[in-house]
Amino acid sequence: MSAATADDRSDQRGGIPMRLHGLDLSYFTGKVHACLRAKGLEHEFIEMDTRDFRRCAAQTGVAQMPQLELPDGRWLTDSSAIVEHFEQACPEPTLYPTQGALCFIAHLLAACRALDVGATGVHSDAVQGASTKLGRAPSEAAQHRDAPNSPPAQRVGAKRGVCVVAPLGHGPAMAGAPRLAPIPVWLQRVPRPKPDRLLKDFADEWLWRPAMYYRWAFDEDASLASGRLARGLLRDVPVPVALRRLYIRARQRRLFLRGDGVTPATAPVLQAVYHDTLDALQGALGTRPFLLGQRPSQADLGFFGPMFRHFSTDPTPARLLRERAPAAAQWLARMWQQQPAAFEQAPEPQTLAAGLGPLLVMVCDDYLPTLASQEGGLKQGARQVNWVCRGVTFTVPVNPYQVHCLQQLRRRYQALKDAHRQQANAWLMTCGAARAQAALDLLAQPGSGQTIDRPGSPHDAARRRRPLDRQWSPT
Repeated sequence: MSAATADDRSDQRGGIPMRLHGLDLSYFTGKVHACLRAKGLEHEFIEMDTRDFRRCAAQTGVAQMPQLELPDGRWLTDSSAIVEHFEQACPEPTLYPTQGALCFIAHLLAACRALDVGATGVHSDAVQGASTKLGRAPSEAAQHRDAPNSPPAQRVGAKRGVCVVAPLGHGPAMAGAPRLAPIPVWLQRVPRPKPDRLLKDFADEWLWRPAMYYRWAFDEDASLASGRLARGLLRDVPVPVALRRLYIRARQRRLFLRGDGVTPATAPVLQAVYHDTLDALQGALGTRPFLLGQRPSQADLGFFGPMFRHFSTDPTPARLLRERAPAAAQWLARMWQQQPAAFEQAPEPQTLAAGLGPLLVMVCDDYLPTLASQEGGLKQGARQVNWVCRGVTFTVPVNPYQVHCLQQLRRRYQALKDAHRQQANAWLMTCGAARAQAALDLLAQPGSGQTIDRPGSPHDAARRRRPLDRQWSPT
């Protein structure tokens, strides 16, 4: 990504701010939104349609969201890279702890919850598929005529608290339910897909799979999400809204449930992961405003994406959030309203706060082993990989982006000063010596096999015939 060499706060040529391209139900668009607001950075929010999605992908070489268009013509994508860019370009107020070991732990938590794939599961193949299967994209005049209520671009004045983006909302209230929700009948009838039928187009973020499961496995949630996507991203496809809804619902269930290892055997694991995450967040946020202490950090931004735009808005997980983790629900509202004046004078954390142990246990037991299995699969040239989570085997495509994330964590860990590395080791050891040692051994390993770097400049994109998908694989 481009270095911070220009004023990224506003365009000196007419006062036009940076433009954030995404969707208002998008996982990682919400994360970047929160970062820009906390930094007090003025920006214009562009609600993507299929035409804008393709245009952004052509600029960055990656078909994902969000995409950020800077005032000087540069583009940024990958929400972690965007957050890091502004931490360097606009360092005050800082979102990164200055204590080295604590900053690494925050990155570890953020990486576990916020690996940067596309935001909704609707990416290049969906955009092209919608245009070809449902009809050719209309002209701009036809778009304006046929979709008079299409969401306009929104100017967001984030400086010192002014914002016009829709506020946090919850799904409708639902009656109480047991700890594990019943597996939908339609999913119970689906046989486990054969490995050679699994699509490579899947998401690599740890809470991504539970988020997509809750959004698309349950009829009420799927009906709400398909309607929003039909009227949002697909609003420029010239067919009735009902057909757009049918298309997107069928596609999401095919790719992100059946095609992403979600079966009657694995669905209870995904529910348990979400429930355990809620319980861990409730414990961590019950006594302080943010995960690390008195001010937000990249760890908060990492969890904010899935919690804000999926789990707090889709009806089924939203009910669970309110029941099991009211402190997390309050934290979401607190994160969304953050402005520089609210925390720039707050003390920076210097030690690991109490209550983060359960989250670190999930990092060691659930998340890092999946990265290791992905690295092994990529090194062997495999198309699919099996990994075991809580005694249940998932079969998913090999994902280059997930390997990149492991490589980044290794680089950060190995770059720590000796004293900070020893402190980070000691904090992880509080989760249990055996699991912590396995995690540390993985982080300490030298790089092996292919190095997966972020897609480069627009010149790199121009050399490709088609953009990479959200997993950084050729489309």
